[in-house]
Amino acid sequence: MMENPQNGPQLVITSGSSPLWSVGDDGTILRHEDGAWSSQTSPTARHLRGIWGSGWAWAVGRTSASLQYGGSSWSVVTVPASGDLLGVWGSAASDVWAVGQTTGTEPAIIHHDGSAWTDAVFLKQGLGNLECTLVGVV
Repeated sequence: MMENPQNGPQLVITSGSSPLWSVGDDGTILRHEDGAWSSQTSPTARHLRGIWGSGWAWAVGRTSASLQYGGSSWSVVTVPASGDLLGVWGSAASDVWAVGQTTGTEPAIIHHDGSAWTDAVFLKQGLGNLECTLVGVV
């Protein structure tokens, strides 16, 4: 894991050759490109726990935080889950998954189809109180 210049070790991910992204507490979003980290303007103060993407990206975190980067700025996107989102991964901009834990005992599993997030109820049936982790192959 790399260290970012503000909050110590945080999640760093890339889906291509550039840029690298890092997220952390208090809505921290950093971008690493051309050998340097730059702070991004974040529309949230929530703790962020997962990020995925490259030229465009998704970040997720505590208390249902969901942010989308469209190439020039970050914006908040409403999700159909309450609780903490801990990971995000996708195969394309129209196939993005986020996982976490609801405020109850159910796992949160949601899918973005390029237009909106939906609850992936069919995947959660019978899982009960389960910690969800999303792993992708890049």
